[in-house]
This record gives sequence, C-alpha cells and structure tokens, in this order.
Amino acid sequence: YTRRFGVTIRYSTGMLHHVDFVHELRSLPPRFPPTSEKELYDLTFFLWTILAIASFHALFFITAPYGRYSPSRGLTFRSDILWALQESPCLFTFLPFAIASPRCRAFSSGIGGDDNTAPTMAYAILSAAFCVHYFNRVVIYSLRMKAGHKPYPVLTAAGCMAWCTVNTYLVQRGLLHFDAELPRDWHINFDFALGMTLWAVGFGLNVHSDEILRKLRRPGETGYKIPQGAFFSWVSCPNYLGEIVEWMGWAIATDFSPAAVLFAFATFANL
Repeated sequence: YTRRFGVTIRYSTGMLHHVDFVHELRSLPPRFPPTSEKELYDLTFFLWTILAIASFHALFFITAPYGRYSPSRGLTFRSDILWALQESPCLFTFLPFAIASPRCRAFSSGIGGDDNTAPTMAYAILSAAFCVHYFNRVVIYSLRMKAGHKPYPVLTAAGCMAWCTVNTYLVQRGLLHFDAELPRDWHINFDFALGMTLWAVGFGLNVHSDEILRKLRRPGETGYKIPQGAFFSWVSCPNYLGEIVEWMGWAIATDFSPAAVLFAFATFANL
C-alpha cells in the first residue's frame, strides 16, 4: 500500500490494482499561520485546491478574459513579451531547484538509485518533461507568435503569472521534496510507462494544434477564422485537450503525487 494525500492506493506487482478512497481528517484545514515550510506547503495546497474547484464551477458562467474575449480597456503591452513573462515562473523557478535537488542527480546514482534513495533518474525524466513543455511555451511559442505585436492585457498576464508561480511551487516541492515517492522498479512500472506515454501524446497534440492555429491566417488576413483538419475535426480546442492529457499522464507517472494531481486538475479546470 502507498499512502497519499487522503488516498490509499493498493499495488500488485507494480501495477495499479485498485484504488480505495479513504477520507482522513489529516489536520485539515492546515495550521494558520504556518510555522514551517511544510505547513506553508500544506496551507497553499489546501487553498489552491479550493480555488481550482471554484474556478472549475465559475468558468461555466464567466467568460475568461483571454484571446478574442480579452477586455478592450485597461493597460496593455506586446502579447509575445507578456506571454513569455507570464509563463516564465514555470521554467525559471522549477529548473534551478530541479538541478539542485538530490532526487534528480540521476547519473551519479544510476537508474535505480542506491538502497536508501529514490530512483533519481525517474525524477530527472519527470523534471525534464515539465521543463520541455515550458521551454516550448516560454521561448518557442512566444518567439513564433505571428501577432506578437498585438496588445495583451497586463492584468491578465499578471494573473497568469501568479497562477504559474503558485502551481510551480507546489509541483516542484511536492515532486522533489514533500510528497512523491516513486517505486524503485520505476523503469518497468506500468504507471510510469503509461503516464509518460500520455505526456508525450498530449505534448505532441498540443504542439501540432498550435502549429495549425499559427498557420490559420495568410499574411495580411484579419478577422476570426475557425480552424479545420486534424483533431480540430473532432474537438474545438485540441491544443487545450493535448495539454490536459499531457498533465494527466504526468500525474500518473509521478505515482499520483498530490501536487501533480492538483496541477492536472487545475489545468483542466482553467482550460
């Protein structure tokens, strides 16, 4: 059995056998004010869970101020620069801590780590997957924006930046310090293989769909156009679907780290 945040998961020969949801009080709500980083982490996790649930319900009734629904008033700036800034905490906050984390020092410990440590290469692979996604979002996506000169609301960018900062703190500290404990046989573990496969499929779908959107208008064309072809024939926003699948798979690969599960749900709730 592996204990998680309010969940007991039973494994059989490395496979997910079945899941029993066990409701625990586990000192919820967390201590306030927090007196240690663990208490700060638990409090942030608790509040962010409430916010994700609230956002999921609110967005059925409220139109998010994004894209063609961006407000026409207020302070604005170039969309390519603000996009890179709003997504940057996910890359530049996560990356240095991942490099410094003992859980990511794969090549000094080997595939399985030693008898007293977690499988460090698995943590390095998970960290690399997170950074690859956000390198694409921060650097490649913003540089390839065809309408990067268009105005983008500063308030929207500030809200996205705050969202990215808190999510990255929870994911980074949860995966590399507080919560995730990957099995030593991760390299033959079904959950890890399934999760990383879903991550790769979701990442590919996200990038491919963004490319279709980028080529939607010919030079000089303006106005609203509906994309056609590929997964756009099946769903209205396959770029969003790809990102949801990506983080669902990543959460599975982390052995259902609570922070990774919350990150996947928060992504789903906001998209």
